[in-house]
Amino acid sequence: MKSWSILSLVAAICLCCVLNEQPAQSKPSIADEGQAKLMQQVNAGQKSNQLTLKEAKKLRKDLANVARKKAKMLSKTAGRKLNAEDKAKLKSDINEISENIHKLELEKRVQSR
Repeated sequence: MKSWSILSLVAAICLCCVLNEQPAQSKPSIADEGQAKLMQQVNAGQKSNQLTLKEAKKLRKDLANVARKKAKMLSKTAGRKLNAEDKAKLKSDINEISENIHKLELEKRVQSR
């Protein structure tokens, strides 16, 4: 049952990315790359027991919320491009999630000593 919820969350994020896909010639945005790297960190952290299932689920939910927030921002703009303010908000959200991942992993290392 747990694997289904994880799979459904990953599928939702992938679907959101596909729906927001830009033309093939454009590069992926820094926010998209950041989200993908954070998802990999969460998966690796859970696999290595540096993150609990509950912590990993919350982090994945936070990443999904950022993806939804970005999609909403894009739908409100003409030409489906983010302005500097929106980019800054998304970058701030991604940085906050990254900090949370590192804090949780560090807590596990300190506790295991």
